[in-house]
Amino acid sequence: MAADTIVPAAIIGCPVGFVGAAESKKALARTGSDSTSWLAVHGTRGGSAMASAVINALCLQADKRMAGGNSVGSEA
Repeated sequence: MAADTIVPAAIIGCPVGFVGAAESKKALARTGSDSTSWLAVHGTRGGSAMASAVINALCLQADKRMAGGNSVGSEA
């Protein structure tokens, strides 16, 4: 990504369980791109369950928007 060969739609930074997880998330926050949306959970928490929850929430919001429903922050 540093060489601009890969342009992701979004970056979700929720690593856990390895040395340097917190540092990796801080690096994402420092180098966040203006053209790519990103989310990082700061500190030592994270993991696949949290990343899955983020993906599920984003899919729910996209589904609501496509159906003409409410936007972010509303369950109605």
